[in-house]
Amino acid sequence: MAVGAFVAVAFGASALAFLARPLPRLGAAIGLAGLAVCLVLALLLTDGEGLSIGGERLTATAYLRVFLALGAAVALLLCLLGLATGGQHHVAGVYAAALGAAAAALALPASPSAALAATIGGVGGILVAGAERPDPGSVRVASRYLRAVAAAGALAVVASVWLSGIYGAIPIDPLATGVALVTMALALAIRFGAFPFHAWAARLAETAPQVAVPLLLAWLPAILFAVALAWSHQVVLPQTLELPIERGAIIGLGILTLVLGAVGSWIQDDVDHVVGYSVVQDAGFFLIAFGALDRALWEPARTWLFYFVLAKSALAGWVAAVRAIHGTDRLPELDGWARRSPLLAIGLVAALATGLGVPGLASWDARLAILEGATDGPARWLAFAGWGLGYVAAGRILLVGLRRQGERARAAADQRPHRPPPEPSVSGPLPHLLRLVRLAAATWETNRLPLATGLVLALALLGLVLAVAPGPIPVAAQGGPPLPSAGLAPGP
Repeated sequence: MAVGAFVAVAFGASALAFLARPLPRLGAAIGLAGLAVCLVLALLLTDGEGLSIGGERLTATAYLRVFLALGAAVALLLCLLGLATGGQHHVAGVYAAALGAAAAALALPASPSAALAATIGGVGGILVAGAERPDPGSVRVASRYLRAVAAAGALAVVASVWLSGIYGAIPIDPLATGVALVTMALALAIRFGAFPFHAWAARLAETAPQVAVPLLLAWLPAILFAVALAWSHQVVLPQTLELPIERGAIIGLGILTLVLGAVGSWIQDDVDHVVGYSVVQDAGFFLIAFGALDRALWEPARTWLFYFVLAKSALAGWVAAVRAIHGTDRLPELDGWARRSPLLAIGLVAALATGLGVPGLASWDARLAILEGATDGPARWLAFAGWGLGYVAAGRILLVGLRRQGERARAAADQRPHRPPPEPSVSGPLPHLLRLVRLAAATWETNRLPLATGLVLALALLGLVLAVAPGPIPVAAQGGPPLPSAGLAPGP
C-alpha cells in the first residue's frame, strides 16, 4: 500500500502545484511540501510490499526505496537552489510527478507497462523543458525534447511488447530477439542523447532552467535505463543467444559516445554545454552495460546509475550558482571563479570525483567493472581513452577558476546587475506575524546567494559521501536480476 500512497502523493502534489501556477510562491510551497512527504514515504517503503492495479503488481524493493529517497532529497535541494538563484517556482511540482512515474516504472515487472510509465514521466518534463520566459528558440528546443522522449518511449514499448508474450508463449529466434534488443538500445540512445542523437540534449542544457536539467537529462533517462536493463535480463538473457553483431553494435555506439561526448565537453566555452555533453558522454557507459548482456554487470550498472544522477545533479546545481554569483556561464569570463568562491570549487571537485570517479570510490569501481566486463582489446583501450578525456574537460574548468581575474571576467562582473539588499525594517502598525514574514523575506533575499553555495556543497558532498561509504547503494544494487519471463518459449 505504501507504493500506492507514494504514487498518489507524488502525482497529487504535482497536480496541485500545476493548478497553483498563477500563484508561483504557493505552487512552489505545494511542490516542496509534496517532495518532503515523498521523502518520508520513500524511507518507509518495505521490501516485498505491493499493490495490484489492473492485473499489474507494484512491488517495493530496496532499489526502489533508495532511488526514490535519493530522488526526493536531491529534488528538494535542487528546488531550493532554484528559488535561491532565480525564482524557479514551478520546478518542484514536475520533480514530484517524475518521482511518481519512477515509483510506478521501477515497481512494475519488466513489461510494456513499465516502459510506458517511464515514458509518461519523460513527457511530463516538457513543463520545464523551455526557458522561464519562453521564446521561439526555447519552444523549438522543448519540442525537440518532446519528440525525443516520444520516439524513445515508442521504441521501448514496441521492443518490450514484441517479446512480452502478452498473447501467450511465442517462439523466439535470433533475428526477432536481436531486432528487439537493438530497438531498445536505440530507445536508450535517443533518450540519453547519445551520438548521433546529441543535438537536442546539448541545446536543452542551455535553454531549460538549470535546476531542471538533471531531471530532464539524468533522472528521467535513468528510469528508462533501469526498466530496459531489467527487461534485457528477464526476456533476452534467458534465450542464451550470442547475438554478436547486435551486441557489438550497441557497445561500439557506447564507446563512440564516450569519446565524442568528452571531446564535446572539452571544446565548449560555456558551462551549460559542458554539463550537456558530460551527460552525453556518460550515456556511453549505459549503452555499454546494456549491450554486454552479462549478468555480472547487473550490479555495476545499477550502482553506476545512482552516482550518475547524483553527480549530474550537483554539477547542474554548480552551474546555476556560478551563473547567479558571477553573472555569466562563459568560461572566458570566469577567470578566477574558484579564487572568489572557494566553497563552489570544493563542490565542483566533489561532483567531478563522484561522476568521473577516483580510485577507491564506489563510482570508480562501477565504471571500471562495466568497461572491463564488456570490452577487450583495442575497444577497451578506446573506451578508457574516452573516460580519461572527461578528466581533461573537467580540469579545464578548474584551471580557469585558478587564474587571475582577466579583463573579460571583470567586465562581466561589472555588467552584472546589482540589487541593493532589501531593508529589513519592520516598523509600523503591521501585526507581529506579518512583521516576522517581512523580516524572513528580507533575510532570504539578502542571503540567498550564500545559501545557494551551501546547497551546491550539500548536493556535491551527498554524492561523494555515498561514493566513499556507499551504505545502502550496494545492498540495493545487489538485488538479483528478475526471473525469466513466463511468456517466452525458445524457438527451435
